[in-house]
Amino acid sequence: MNYGNSSYQNVPPHTRESKIEAMIDQVLEGQQKRKVNVNGKIDVVYTELNAKF
Repeated sequence: MNYGNSSYQNVPPHTRESKIEAMIDQVLEGQQKRKVNVNGKIDVVYTELNAKF
């Protein structure tokens, strides 16, 4: 049998580089969530201080 013309392709195993890229993506996603949280807190503090003066 000739499988050379088959549309099936083997999916390459995760390489070290792709694992590192996935870890970097997770770190960046976590940093983005923390940034949004900190920005929200700063907005609340600014609003509270602005209301007092």
